[in-house]
Amino acid sequence: MKKQVRAEVFLRDGFVCKKCGTAGSKRNPLTIHHIMPKSKYPKLVNDPDNCQVLCRECYDIEHGVSRGEARTKKRTRRRRYWEREMTG
Repeated sequence: MKKQVRAEVFLRDGFVCKKCGTAGSKRNPLTIHHIMPKSKYPKLVNDPDNCQVLCRECYDIEHGVSRGEARTKKRTRRRRYWEREMTG
């Protein structure tokens, strides 16, 4: 997603989660959610009308992922990254 589109969506949504209204925090940051999935609709990736601001918790709920699963996936991605870096 282009930085300009990302900034436009954050400004339009007032830097708050569209689902719960939180302003986000370090533990629950705001992110951009594509309403129509990027995998199925790649042409809509940079369409601001297809995007909304969600906090991490609402984003995970929207994608059917529990907080525990989200943390596990993040750790796994981090571990794989470091394994690639170390093996070079």
